[in-house]
Amino acid sequence: MNTHLRTQRRAPGKPLARLSVAALIILTGLAPSITAHAGPDDGRIITTKGHVDAPKAYWENGTFVLKNESNPYKTGADLYDLDKTVNWVGKGWDGRNGASQYTLTLPNSPSLGFLGEPGQTLYMAPTLTWGNHDPIWAGLGASVKIPTEQFRDGVFATDILSVDGPGRMELFRYNPDDGPAQINRILSSTSTGWHSWLLSKGSHTHNTTTFTRPGRYEVTYRTVARGTDGRIIQSAPQKLVWQVGGNKPILGDGTPTAVPTEERYNAANVGNLDTAKYVLSVAPHTPDPDPAKRRDADDKLSDITFTAGDKNLKGKLTLYNNGYFLTDLDVTNGTATWSEMMGGESSHLQAVFTLKATAVHAGSRINSRMSPGGLRACTVTTATANGP
Repeated sequence: MNTHLRTQRRAPGKPLARLSVAALIILTGLAPSITAHAGPDDGRIITTKGHVDAPKAYWENGTFVLKNESNPYKTGADLYDLDKTVNWVGKGWDGRNGASQYTLTLPNSPSLGFLGEPGQTLYMAPTLTWGNHDPIWAGLGASVKIPTEQFRDGVFATDILSVDGPGRMELFRYNPDDGPAQINRILSSTSTGWHSWLLSKGSHTHNTTTFTRPGRYEVTYRTVARGTDGRIIQSAPQKLVWQVGGNKPILGDGTPTAVPTEERYNAANVGNLDTAKYVLSVAPHTPDPDPAKRRDADDKLSDITFTAGDKNLKGKLTLYNNGYFLTDLDVTNGTATWSEMMGGESSHLQAVFTLKATAVHAGSRINSRMSPGGLRACTVTTATANGP
């Protein structure tokens, strides 16, 4: 089989998120001018490891506008345009006892049945009313200056219009110390009837947010009311990115600095896969040999490893989960590994590998699957260079 046809010059016709059904992995070359590490949200305002109200409804020029109220620069809480920010949910632990604060393993409780099956582990942005706020304490709310006297019955609400991401997203109030009877659902990416939340001015929800899979989620919100005169008052639809798992995006002023994946694809040269010997593998996490360096919930992790035949290879591996960005990894000495909590649902891992100009440039179709109910070790080698 000819493995160096024309895949490298053949740009994807759709965003990678639309290729998740095909479970496409493209290993491709890189022009020398492309930086070695740049995720899609590098340069945005990264809100994490703190108290974050997003979206928070404000009143400007006679209508609603949505903001992110947070402290990304550690100079005090401030307001930022929602679409310039990213809520990052990384790994996090209790500063006192080391317990995981980024995972929720579901108990056998009917009250939590809307989240998944007992024993399933979810990525979590927890309720953290005390202690550290690691990985993030995020909720939604409204300014005290919302003029509710202008609304019919004083009522207004924030809606989720859409969620574009690799899994399901749920917002709810939950304190395990209070027992399962204290669960109060707020919003959901999928469940009918849970796309709208009534607000009161000056409120913030102090909720838990869970995700069934790691990756990049774009959530579109609006805040809406009906005026006392009968007219609809609503904010423009505004997007907030949630980056769940992966490396922390690089903090900037709100302007993305990354080179789009398609541009990197188009900049690639043609190479030969026969000599490249690329392998992508997924396996249960190998614990650190030093017990002192092991952390709670490490047993929930999977190790995603890329290797190449050339042990001098350098470049960047961009991982996708079900077609959605997961993280960027620097490849050195022909290898890169990332340990991630993949959740309890099946996933398709994809990647774009970009090499430095001196390395072999090639393209291939690869499929790596993770099944629900426990990870099975999986090794995937290059298969074909034919395009989608």
